[in-house]
Amino acid sequence: MLTANGVKIAIDDFGTGYSSLSYIRRLSVDAIKIDKSFVDDIHDEIGQQLISVVIAIARAVNLDVVAEGIETEVQRQLLIKLGCTKGQGYIFAKPKFINGVLFPS
Repeated sequence: MLTANGVKIAIDDFGTGYSSLSYIRRLSVDAIKIDKSFVDDIHDEIGQQLISVVIAIARAVNLDVVAEGIETEVQRQLLIKLGCTKGQGYIFAKPKFINGVLFPS
C-alpha cells in the first residue's frame, strides 16, 4: 500500500545495530543507507572494502544505496570512486528543523 502511494523505504544505519541483512529479504525496501561510521573510516583500506561490500549487496538485490554523514570532499570523491552516487551530510547542507521536525537537506 505504501509503495502504491509513492512512499520509498530505506534501511537506515545499515551495517550497525539492528540493521540486519535479513531485513532486505523480509521488508519491501528501496534503499540501504550506509552508516556514517563507515564513511568516517573510508580513508583506510578496510573501510573502503566494507563500503564496497555494502554497495555490492545493494546492487545485487537492486536497491539504491545512500551514504550518510559525508563531511569532506575527500569522502565524497572516495564514495564516487567506490560506486556510491547518492549521499547526505554536512558537505551538502546542515540538517534543518521544519515545523519542529528534523529534516536533513
